[in-house]
Amino acid sequence: MSAAGEVVTFKRGSLEKEVTAVPSHTMFEVVETSGGVIEVRSDDFILAPGFIDDLEEGDRMPMAGDVIIRANGDRFETMRGPGGHYWVWGDGRQTQIRVYTKRRGPSEPSE
Repeated sequence: MSAAGEVVTFKRGSLEKEVTAVPSHTMFEVVETSGGVIEVRSDDFILAPGFIDDLEEGDRMPMAGDVIIRANGDRFETMRGPGGHYWVWGDGRQTQIRVYTKRRGPSEPSE
């Protein structure tokens, strides 16, 4: 079984890489310090692990501050998902990762 993907740009600092990703989403609950529960939606991207191996900066998996930009210019920044992680394995064989993100608007203009 396969899913259709799209080419997105993964950014970490000044480094960029085009990768194929499958858009998805996750709904989860967060308990506030007041004890209230809010429902949160994460706009996820499912990617092959190792896509980041040739980036020379930081961790080899998604982390705080990483950005994914879709071809239409929509910009997504990594966020903590369920369990406080920025990503999780997407399958039992560890052939995919699910990256949790939040839409932050259109891409910033190039400098």
